[in-house]
Amino acid sequence: MEKQVSPLLPTVSKTVAYRKNPASHRYHMRLPVWRTLALLLVLINTYAIPRCGLYPLFNTQLATRNSQYRQAANPTDSIPQQREFAPAGPKRFTAVITWVNGSDPLHQQMRSIYAREAPHVNMVNRFRDLGELRYTVRSLQKFASWIKEILILTSDYRNVEYGSDRGQVPIWFAEVSSESEPVPPVRVIHHDEFFANAQGSLPTFNSLAIESQLGNLPGLDEDIMLYFNDDITVGQALQSSDFYSPESGFAFAIQSDLQVSAFDRPPRIESSQGEWPALDWSNYLLSQRFGKRRRGYVAHSVKAFATPLLQELASDFPSAFRQTSHHRFRGIGHDVHTPFMAVHYVLEMHRESVLKYFVNNVLDENGDGVVDDQEVEALQKLSWDADLVNGNGIPVRENRRTWDSRNGYPHMTVQPEAGNAWTYTDGTPPSLRKCSFSLNVCLPSVRSAQAILRHIGREHIACGDCLLNTMARASGDAGIDSYLVQNTKRNVSSNPLAEVSKYKYSLTSLSLSFLKLENDDCATWRSMELLAENPTAIICLNDDIGRPGAVNGIKSMLEVFFARLGLKNDGAAIKEFDACAPRSRPRRPILSDFS
Repeated sequence: MEKQVSPLLPTVSKTVAYRKNPASHRYHMRLPVWRTLALLLVLINTYAIPRCGLYPLFNTQLATRNSQYRQAANPTDSIPQQREFAPAGPKRFTAVITWVNGSDPLHQQMRSIYAREAPHVNMVNRFRDLGELRYTVRSLQKFASWIKEILILTSDYRNVEYGSDRGQVPIWFAEVSSESEPVPPVRVIHHDEFFANAQGSLPTFNSLAIESQLGNLPGLDEDIMLYFNDDITVGQALQSSDFYSPESGFAFAIQSDLQVSAFDRPPRIESSQGEWPALDWSNYLLSQRFGKRRRGYVAHSVKAFATPLLQELASDFPSAFRQTSHHRFRGIGHDVHTPFMAVHYVLEMHRESVLKYFVNNVLDENGDGVVDDQEVEALQKLSWDADLVNGNGIPVRENRRTWDSRNGYPHMTVQPEAGNAWTYTDGTPPSLRKCSFSLNVCLPSVRSAQAILRHIGREHIACGDCLLNTMARASGDAGIDSYLVQNTKRNVSSNPLAEVSKYKYSLTSLSLSFLKLENDDCATWRSMELLAENPTAIICLNDDIGRPGAVNGIKSMLEVFFARLGLKNDGAAIKEFDACAPRSRPRRPILSDFS
C-alpha cells in the first residue's frame, strides 16, 4: 500500500511520485532514521490536533508537476504570436485567480533569497494568505456555474533545496478536484507555464509582473477571461452578460470620480507598495500613445479580458511589459498596471477605430487621402449650426441605462485647448452633456487624412471626443455604428466595422463592496456582519492588517462571514462572536456601487 506523507513536507528523495490526477498527490519517501525524527519535529510544528484530527496550519501543499499537470508551457523568450480576437458568437468564460501563500516556509525561504533586491518593499500583507481562495472558488461554483473552468495561478519553487519542478498547490485542492463532477472544474497553473522568459523572470513576488503575462495563458484564445484577485468573492448570482456579450462587448467598472493623473514626463519610480505608481506610469504610456488625459480608476473588481487583446496590448508596449515581467518586487522600476491599461486600451482603441473609419471612409469621400474644402463643408454640416456648436455645444443623446461605446467616449473632454482639461465625471446624464467642435481648432492646416486623424485623435483629444458624441447624437437611437454605415461614401469590405466591433464595451453598474480588514475589533466584525446580511454581487475583503496579532482574529471572522454567505460545506455552525454582542449602533460597511 502506498505510504501517504503530508503534502506539506519537503520531498527528500528523488523517488517522488503522484497519481495522474494532480488533486491526489502522494509521495514515496526513503528516509534514514535521523530524517524521520526531523520530520516528526516538522509535524509537531506544522499540525494542530482538533477534534476532527490532524490538519495543516499552512494552506499549501508541495506538488511535483509533470507534463500532464503543466499543460502547454511556453518556454520562449518572447510574447507568443499575436492572435485575433473575434467578438461575434457565443463565448466560453474562464475564471483566472492569482494566489500565493506567503505563510508557506518554502515560499518564505525563496523570498528571503531575493529580498536583497528590494528590501524596502517586502511587505508581509502582499503575500499573506487568509484562506479566502477556497471561498472564492466556492462562490463561483455557487453563483456562476456557467463558467467553463477556474484557473489558479500560483508560484513554482526556484533556488530552494527541492528544485524548480515543484510548486504551490492549495491544501484543499484535493477535496475540490476529487468531487465527481465539480462545476466548474478547478486547475492549478504555475508561473513558469505562462511566463515568457521564465528563466530570467522567476521566481516573482510581484503581482504586477504576473498580470503582465496573462496574455500568455495557453488555451484561452476563444474564451473570455474573468480575472480575480484572491481577495474577491461573489455574493450574488451572476450572468455571463454581466461581463461580456456579443452585442455590447466587454463590461467594465470604472470609477470616473477617481482619476489617474496625466503627466508630460515619465513619473518617477516610487518604492511605495501601493498600485498608484504603476497606475501613473501606465497612464503616461497610454497618453503617449493615444493623447494626454486623466483616466478613470478601474474598480478593484472582476475584470473581463480576452487573451488576444492582452497580447495586442503587450505588443503595443513591448519594452514596458518586458521590463515589468523582470521586476521580482514592486517598486524597483516602472511597472505596468495591466488591468488598468487593458480596460483603457479597449476604450481608446474603440475611439481610435471610429475616428479612423470616419476620416478615411466618411470625411474623405473620394479616397484621395486629402480632405478638400467640399469635404470640410460636409463636416461642418455634421456639426449642425456653427453658432450652436461654438456657443452652446452639442447635446449628446441618452439611450441606455449604462454607458455603451455606441454613445461615444464616456469621459468626454470639454475644453478643446487643453489635453488635461475637465471631463464629464460628475454623473451628468448624456442628454445634458455639451461639447464644442470648432473647425478653427479641430482642423489642422495640413488637410491630409492622416494629419487630421493625428490632430483630433491625439493632439487635440477634445475634438475627437466631441466628434464621436456628435455622431452619436446624429444617429438617433442606433448609435455610432449606424451613423458610420449610413454615411459611408466609398466601397468598403463586406464587414466594414470589424475593427470598431472588436473593441465594443459598456460601463457596468454591477454592485461592489470594498472592505478593508485592518483590525480584529468589533467594528470590523459589524461591517462584515452587515455585508453578510446584504451581500453585493462582488465582495472585496482587502488585507490591510497592520498588527500581526490581529491575523488570527480576522481569520476567525472570515470563517463565520463565509459561512453566513453559504460558502462553507463542512457543516460548521454559524456562530456569533460573544465579544462583539450588540452594544451600540453598528458601523456600515464601505460600499461602492458603480451605477
